[in-house]
Amino acid sequence: MNNLEENKRICRDFLGYITSVDVPAAVDCVTDDIEWWVQGEWPNGNFHHGKPAFVALFDNLKDLLDGPLHAEFGTFTAEADRVAVEMRSLAKLRNGKTYKNTYHYLFTIRDGHIAKGKEYLDTKHLFESIF
Repeated sequence: MNNLEENKRICRDFLGYITSVDVPAAVDCVTDDIEWWVQGEWPNGNFHHGKPAFVALFDNLKDLLDGPLHAEFGTFTAEADRVAVEMRSLAKLRNGKTYKNTYHYLFTIRDGHIAKGKEYLDTKHLFESIF
């Protein structure tokens, strides 16, 4: 497997762990100094540095869900140390609402782990569903 295909596999595995809310397995896919950015000005938006901040961000996800988070992956595009991913999600929330969002991720891979992640999503739908 070439590096580009390996980088795509790392991201596919990572997103699989996130959507199954397996935070410990997702944490194993990232570097200790992970830099994670989420689009928008909201409590979990902007930059999160290091594994503890990353864990806290995704632990919050578990508290919102009432059942599984279903994901449909689109394309995975790799170049150099970066992987771009399209994804859609569907979940039932504990507040009784349905969460159905569209994402674009940009990952940077270093030494077989995700070192940086940028998460773009529909923040209007996020606010209407969760807040």
